[in-house]
Amino acid sequence: MAKRKRAKDSSGGSSRKKAKATAAPVVSKLMSLTPELRNAIWGYTLLQSDDIDVDANLKIPPLICVSRQLRSEASGIWFTQNQFNHRISNCNADVALAWTWHTDARGFSSPCTMVILPSPNWANLLRWCQDCCDYRGALRMRRQDNFNDIEAVVEAATTIAKEWGMGGGNFDGCKPVLEAYRQIAGRLDGRWLL
Repeated sequence: MAKRKRAKDSSGGSSRKKAKATAAPVVSKLMSLTPELRNAIWGYTLLQSDDIDVDANLKIPPLICVSRQLRSEASGIWFTQNQFNHRISNCNADVALAWTWHTDARGFSSPCTMVILPSPNWANLLRWCQDCCDYRGALRMRRQDNFNDIEAVVEAATTIAKEWGMGGGNFDGCKPVLEAYRQIAGRLDGRWLL
């Protein structure tokens, strides 16, 4: 049996290879919809009726990870139109601060409610304040209806640190002010002095 030779095109390559190289990219029917319609679909898919608790195990929805275009279109909807809760125990705000920096870096102002559990810890609060001072920012707190003394102390201390940092001061200068404030906080709840 004789072998058949492939037909050569004018450039010298086989016509079969040429056809594959020039084939139009496949565009999904979903991505060919208008942006307004796609955003409505992303909203139905990503918006949750219940608040989302932010913790170290929170996973970003897989839809946002499908492609760059989808991430660009859908992440803003998920980050800005859902309500997120930060439950902070022992004044350890590491996860909440990481979340804030993550969303800020992407240009999103994520609506969050801070729930500070009644377990004051001055050393952790000082670490939180240092982050607020050094990075000249604080967690965006939205007060709960039942705002308590511990939340008031946290809000005042982090505001002092943030303002100190925004004024150009460093945390070493802010720390004595916070230590003086600690004595006031200790009158509200003696656990701040432990």
